Parts: sequence; structure tokens; C-alpha cells
Amino acid sequence: MLLLVVSCSTKHPGLMPVDTSVSCSLSEHEIAELLRADSENKRWKRVYMNEINVAINNEDWTSVGFFVNEFVDIPHDIVPLWLRYHPDYIAPISRLEQYFRIDIFLPAE
Repeated sequence: MLLLVVSCSTKHPGLMPVDTSVSCSLSEHEIAELLRADSENKRWKRVYMNEINVAINNEDWTSVGFFVNEFVDIPHDIVPLWLRYHPDYIAPISRLEQYFRIDIFLPAE
């Protein structure tokens, strides 16, 4: 008797994956604002990378520390994966770009 009460059952026996649909909970305005904020974050990351490079070349280690902390504090990857194919999405800073823009902390010549 207990088996009948706790056994598995489905309420919609004919439901198939094609019966489902995908919807977005963000409005177009929210998507645009998210992409704008992400773009601004990436712009500041590039600014800070440039400042870090200048500070390294001038052997100003206090400035290097300051700009590295600012760089690290910028939020990254705030755009969900499904939105990264949007035409207004700006690609993130690659490791290669970081390598060549920050001269790997070599002292100035």
C-alpha cells in the first residue's frame, strides 16, 4: 500500500522537449545596460593595464601596486554566456593582450 502512495508518477505523460520554449527574463533595456557596463569595465581594464605598463617602465612600484589593485577590483564576466553572442558584446581582454601590454614586470632599461 505504501508503494502506491510514494511511487513515481508524472502529471504530464506526453510532454516532450519540443513542447518547451526559451524565454529571457531581461528586457532589451536591461540587456543594453548590462552590455554598456561590461564595455565600460573593459575600457577601464585597458586604461589600468596601460598605467601599469607606464609605471613599470618608470620603476614606480607604488603606482604599480595601486593600479594592479584597481585592475583587480573591476568586475569581470558580468555578461552571461548566452548574451556573449549579442552584436554589441565586446570581447574580453585576452591573456595575449595582457602579456604584451604589461611587459611582465621587467625593469625599465
